[in-house]
Parts: sequence; C-alpha cells; structure tokens
Amino acid sequence: MKSLLEWVDLLISEGPKYGVFPEFDKSYCIVSPDYIDDAKELFSHLKINVVTGRKFLGGFIGDAQDIQAWLEKKALEWCDAIKKLSCAAQVVPHETFTVFTKSLQKEWCYIQRVVEGTETAFDSIRNEIQKSFLPALTALDLDDVEVNLMLKPSRLAGLGVDDPIYNAKWAYTASKEASLVLSKVICNGQTFDIHAHDEHYKKSSARSKESKDEELRTSVESLLDCLSSERKATLERKLTYKCSTWLAVTPNSQNNFILSANEFRDNVALRYARSPRRLHATCDGCGQNFTINHALKCKTGGLIISRHNEFRNCNADLLGKSGLTQIKIEPVIKEASKSSAALILDFCARGFRGKPNKMHFLTSASLMLMHPHIRVSQFLQFFTTMLRKKKSKYNSAVEELRGSFTPIITTCDGIFDYHGECYLKRMSERLSLKWDRPYSVIMGWLRCRMQMCILRSVSLCIRGSRKRWNNQEAEDGAAIPLVYEC
Repeated sequence: MKSLLEWVDLLISEGPKYGVFPEFDKSYCIVSPDYIDDAKELFSHLKINVVTGRKFLGGFIGDAQDIQAWLEKKALEWCDAIKKLSCAAQVVPHETFTVFTKSLQKEWCYIQRVVEGTETAFDSIRNEIQKSFLPALTALDLDDVEVNLMLKPSRLAGLGVDDPIYNAKWAYTASKEASLVLSKVICNGQTFDIHAHDEHYKKSSARSKESKDEELRTSVESLLDCLSSERKATLERKLTYKCSTWLAVTPNSQNNFILSANEFRDNVALRYARSPRRLHATCDGCGQNFTINHALKCKTGGLIISRHNEFRNCNADLLGKSGLTQIKIEPVIKEASKSSAALILDFCARGFRGKPNKMHFLTSASLMLMHPHIRVSQFLQFFTTMLRKKKSKYNSAVEELRGSFTPIITTCDGIFDYHGECYLKRMSERLSLKWDRPYSVIMGWLRCRMQMCILRSVSLCIRGSRKRWNNQEAEDGAAIPLVYEC
C-alpha cells in the first residue's frame, strides 16, 4: 500500500501538467478486509474512500461476500423488471419478447463475463423466467422439458431466451481466455501486439463457441428424447432447417416484421407442436372438426387463397425492389380450350436470371406439413413429389414461351426446398447489389421477410372467419327515399 501511496503522490504532483486533477473524495481504494484499518490510516489525509468492494466498469471488485451482496441486489432489480415484462407480454408478446432478448438479458450477460462465480446469484432470475415470463409470453402451461427447450438458442429449437445459470458457467471462462494476451500485457508491462491479441481472440472465441454449441446440442437431443415421437419430429425440423430467423429480428412496421399477439403465440405454439389457445371446436365454414391441419387446408371462405395471394404479392414486391421493371402477376401461359382449363402462374419477371430478353415464371406451393409424424428424412420425398407435379403441369407451356420456370415450394413453418433456396439466394444477390449492403445481411433480412409472411398467413387460417356475411347496405345506384319533415 505504501507503493500505492507513492503513486498517488506522483499523480498529485504530475497530474496537473497533463490536465489531470484528482478528486479523492470521489475515489475509492479497494482492499482486503484484513488491511482496511491500515488503509484508512494511510490515506486519511487524502480523504480517499477505503472499502472492501466497489462496482467498476459494470462489474464488481471486492471479496466474495461483497460480490454476492451486490449480485443479490441486482437480481432483485432484474426480477422486478421481469415481472413488469410479464404483464406487458400478456398484451404485446412480440415486442416484449424483443425487449427481453435484446436488452434485459444482455445486462446480466455482461456481468457474467466480467465477474467470476455468479451461478448461484441467478437462481431467482431463472425461476422468475420459468414461472412468470414464459407462461405470460406463450399463454401456455409449460412443463420443465418445454421450458428447458425454450431456454436454448433459436437455431437449436429454442426461443433465444438465455438460461442465466447455464450461461454464467461459460461466460467468465470464455471472456478470460479470449482476453488472456491483453491481461498478460497489463500485468507484466509487456509490449502490446494488436495482431497477436486479435488472432488469439478469434481462435479462443471460436473454440469456446464450438464447445458450447456441442454441449447445447447434446442437451437439446436429450430433451427431445423426453417428448413423444410426433413432437420430436416437429422440433427436429427446426434443428435441421433454417426456419427460426423470425425470432431474432427486431419488430419493425416498415419491414412488416411485427406480429400481433395471436400471430406470435400461434406460431410459438406450433413451433413446439402445441395447439394454440382458444381454438373453436368446429369450423365455421364447413362444420367439420377444427384442427390445425383442417385450418390449413379448408378452402371454404377463401382464406387459403388469401394466404397464397399474400405470399405471391410479397415476392412480386421484392422483385420490384430488386430493380426489375417488367413484372406481371398471374400471367396466362396457356389459354383455355374446350378440353383443358387455362394455365395461370403466380408471377413472372423479365431478366431475373440475368438474361434481359427472357421471362422467368414462378409459382408458389405451400405444403401442409403440419402433420406431427413427418420426419426430416421424409422432407425430400415431399419436396420431390410436389416439384414433379408442378413441372409436369407448367414446364412445357413455359418452354413454348421461351421462358424458364421455378416452383417455390415452402412449408407452413418457413422451410424452403432446394429451388426455393436458390431463388432466395438470387434475390439476395440482386438486392445486395442494388442497396450496396452485404449479401449475408440481405439474405437474413429476406429470409425473415418470407418467414413473417408465411407465419402471418398461417395464423390467418387459424383465426380468420370462413363464414359468409350478409350485406344490409343499399345497392350501388339504388334510389334513396327522401324524408320530408312535416
């Protein structure tokens, strides 16, 4: 401590030359409890605050008791914030989910990286998330397996809500290892090599991420074994295919990325093979038993057409944004005859594949793959069957028009077939060149735009009305009787 006092005296004498004017009544000296009396006596003339623990740069420096007391206080504040978010989640679940994942949980994620041994302090937060936040967000009664699944990254069939206890175990170790070169330079007074630090940081972060992902994937697989074979098949699709981008995007009305309360909760329930809340017993259009599969295929009331048209219009709009000008919706590629009906595709665009004089025709087909027993291994068979059906129907007529044809086949949870993925990549390439933005950013944005469109249309089929309504208004042009006052 005498060396520290010498450094303080040097700061007092030399600091003003460099514009440094220390205010010791606002300064803190953190010492071990065994030396607190000696430190107070040594720094008494400077009126420096001598403590055993103090927060510093978002973290905390001190002995174990002070750290634990500080963490308990922070945990109470976070639990109170989670309770408030739980109340908000009952009204606006999508916006509340974004606030939690992109703001609130990042606060304790930072503390977990800079403070060691914080696992036990997050028990209350973990319980509050399980008992209050997730039930309010999903409007479902969740068991332990479902909660543990939701507390995983979205790419691993979770919701992206981090498990605070599990992350605390990894965060500090990974952060300490990644900053090892910088720590040695500060402690030993060595020359700092930015290139060595950058190389070590990248390698260490990659190793830590790989180890954590491997452990998380093993945990998810063990949790899936606790579910029924049907629910397991549904969640395996989320693990294998890229259909979870919508959970990572910030709600934005300009990009149409906001889901209503029913739309968000419906798709979260379907993601975990659960039935959405408050479903009607019978279909208001045809009178049959109302199930998810029936809602997605019942043609009464025109909801299937509305779902199809929304996806078509979304793609036509994106083609226009990519710089194409000759776009047509529902082009007739073959006129009707006495023996056959007319062939009409969804949309076409000239120059989509880079050839300005060639029309490219596209059609969309949505498979009703909400059957829980359909496994990942059966997807290729369904995609191939639908592809052959579409090509056998339209390909020859398109070739007669000297055009090219691509069927965009997607499922109701946003999984695209091979040709659909190629379409997304080509669209991303065009938008990336026009907007001068990175291809990866545009690809993520486009994938989310497609998923939002599909998920919103799925909720429409579940919640929309199929009943005919009688119009009691006057017909257009009908005479309106004049009312005279007597």
